[in-house]
Amino acid sequence: MPAAAAALALGLTACGSGDGGGSGDGGELTYEDSPLAEFFTTGEEAEFDQEAEEARYAEESARIEQLVAECMAEQGFEYTPMDSSGSVSFGPQMDEDYDAVENARQNGYGFFTWEDQAEENPEEFVDPNQDYVESMSESEQTAYYEALSGPMVEYDEDAEMETEYNWEDSGCYGSAQHQVYEVESDQAATMDVYSDPRWEELMTAMSATYEQAQSDPRMAEINEAWATCMADAGHADFATPQESMDSIMNLQNSFWEDNQDDPDYTGPTEDELATAKEQEIALATADYTCQDETDFATEQMRVQFEIEQEFVDENRAELEAFSEALAGAEQ
Repeated sequence: MPAAAAALALGLTACGSGDGGGSGDGGELTYEDSPLAEFFTTGEEAEFDQEAEEARYAEESARIEQLVAECMAEQGFEYTPMDSSGSVSFGPQMDEDYDAVENARQNGYGFFTWEDQAEENPEEFVDPNQDYVESMSESEQTAYYEALSGPMVEYDEDAEMETEYNWEDSGCYGSAQHQVYEVESDQAATMDVYSDPRWEELMTAMSATYEQAQSDPRMAEINEAWATCMADAGHADFATPQESMDSIMNLQNSFWEDNQDDPDYTGPTEDELATAKEQEIALATADYTCQDETDFATEQMRVQFEIEQEFVDENRAELEAFSEALAGAEQ
């Protein structure tokens, strides 16, 4: 998909999770300013329509469920499609009124606060297949789930695990998702362009611009300015915003890791949860405030885009050929 490749090309900008403050000299950069962006667009690009995307996702999910039911019937099992309508949301649109700092004050990073947000629109999930599966013997259940999602892979910590996804090994769901996303999708032709071996070297070289930017000395200076701001705010243990966010994710994981041998464990106590939420909100608020005060996102974009421009200057002919192939696929 175009978005996937754009994310590869603009990977660094995703690290700038603030609200994109000024650049320090009156200029403000956005994703659209990327020198590589022009090669991933094909003219008039429609603005992101959240409602349309949610409707598309719901339609695709319904189609997948239909195909899964047909596939399971062929395998000798009953399967009632699950209704995902109304359950899909891409979250708040980050329009010009979005305030990352204010959002952090309310929701932190979203690790310990997501249940509070979910309670605003509670929806209890009910699997329509639960009673049917529970009526089976253990061996029948194993066969059912293997038909549904593919054979279970036993984890061997001493063995090298195969990480490449293969839809053919993923049961009826794998087959259905392949059919919907790779065969029926109107973006299938576009995806073929990205997977064409002709562009493999170009894509690899392009992704390397991100790694180059990460190791650029100017990035260290940008991170240092943010870290100094965080230390002044009482959070001196982090070198980058990612480390800050990871610390809360690790805290969340620790509750379960520390109680993995307790089959009755259902999560942190109310007191533990309250303390964790307070810690998360305080840290996230400081993080986004410091990103805003140091123009973190814009300054990182500035470095990334300069490196991208060098790449474009060196590979313009091939990038233009790729863009033409992309345009042809999307017609």
